[in-house]
Amino acid sequence: MQDTGSSDSAVNYSQGQKILLRDTSPRFEDTTTTGTNDAKAELKQAVNSISLADFKLVNLATIPCFRNAGMIGFSSMLIFGSITFLYNRNITKATNWSAMGLILGSIVGWEQCRLKRQNDKEFTQLAIQTVAKKPKPMLHKDEKSIENLRRIEALKKDWDKHPNDISNDTKPWYKVW
Repeated sequence: MQDTGSSDSAVNYSQGQKILLRDTSPRFEDTTTTGTNDAKAELKQAVNSISLADFKLVNLATIPCFRNAGMIGFSSMLIFGSITFLYNRNITKATNWSAMGLILGSIVGWEQCRLKRQNDKEFTQLAIQTVAKKPKPMLHKDEKSIENLRRIEALKKDWDKHPNDISNDTKPWYKVW
């Protein structure tokens, strides 16, 4: 299924091209407030912005790093729980340790992914700035480079007319007589 008429689709998209993060519109607001607003009003606004639809599985999967954090959390839950159960043979202790592994693993996975995304974003910004600052010699050809190209073309023509050039022979190489 392709969503060609959606307003969220990238403007610069063509078939087969990867969509970059900078080409898509942000899903969440990036605004930060200073300390001037009342804290209670901000808390009330934050609570009012939460709805039951935010916690549907489809919406949770669109949150960046949610999948990675969940996978690492469930993996650590399995590891912590099984090792504790094999060592102590106590199911309640193993359950407690597995719950702790889920929480701790999810936090570690979330922070790891968030840090990686932040580093990728900084690297992308640096690459964009580097490419923007890079001189574009093909746009601004100076007289010296044009003269250099003319000299190279003249040398190529001289080599084509050279008397020792084999390609100038009219007689094929396989006929010796």
